[in-house]
Amino acid sequence: LGPDELERNGMREKLTRLSGGTREQIAVLTRLGFAQVMASKGRHVPIVIDDALVYSDDDRIQRLFDAINVVAADVQIIAFSCRQKTFESLGGKNIYPSSFETS
Repeated sequence: LGPDELERNGMREKLTRLSGGTREQIAVLTRLGFAQVMASKGRHVPIVIDDALVYSDDDRIQRLFDAINVVAADVQIIAFSCRQKTFESLGGKNIYPSSFETS
């Protein structure tokens, strides 16, 4: 169900030829798009992002956070990351391992 090519500046490119970071970003954007379509039909599905943006540069990660925040108005998004400082600007509720109780 995912895309296999991208069109930029009128040129088609196979996703396999793109960098790992660009493929990650497209994967996240695709999930966001599907979740928005589902939400518009009354079927809300959460999105889980598990260190999916580790290869993104600072500018692109901020633009992706902007897209995530737009979709988060209608869809629950759960993001896991070891990059706490970077993900602080994403907003939402932070849960740290030390906040879990052990028995």
